[in-house]
Amino acid sequence: MKRFLYLFLSGIALLTACQNNPSKQTDKDIQNIDSIKQETKADSIKQTANIDSIKQVLAKTTDPLKRIKLHEQVIDLTIEAATPEERCRIFDDFNTQVEKELLKINEHESYFLDHYYEFRMDDEGNEKEPHDSIIQKEQYYKKYGIDLLDMRLM
Repeated sequence: MKRFLYLFLSGIALLTACQNNPSKQTDKDIQNIDSIKQETKADSIKQTANIDSIKQVLAKTTDPLKRIKLHEQVIDLTIEAATPEERCRIFDDFNTQVEKELLKINEHESYFLDHYYEFRMDDEGNEKEPHDSIIQKEQYYKKYGIDLLDMRLM
């Protein structure tokens, strides 16, 4: 009888130990996971809103250098959550967009680029001070990281 009572009590103890009752800690963990999911979802919504607002500005902007900077901002926001394959695709798309914008600059500034030497040198080949508009144009491009080099000196 003692054995039977012992087995019965150990069976009850085992049964209560194996029941699927979440503890208070488990409830807190679930709440933390839910709040993290909500924060991540909110961050994702904010990020999407930022990307959309940048794309709206991008659609209205005609300056190729500013467009490159806006493309860069979009890339910075989208590349964080991307997989390695998506990152490669995003980078390739970015390169394509930059090439398009640089072609626009080359087309728009073809006269400036073709006559760059004439703006800085006189007829005898002596260096001269370029006009203020030329200096401003050079500074504008330097501001965006584009250096104009005199190919004769290379």
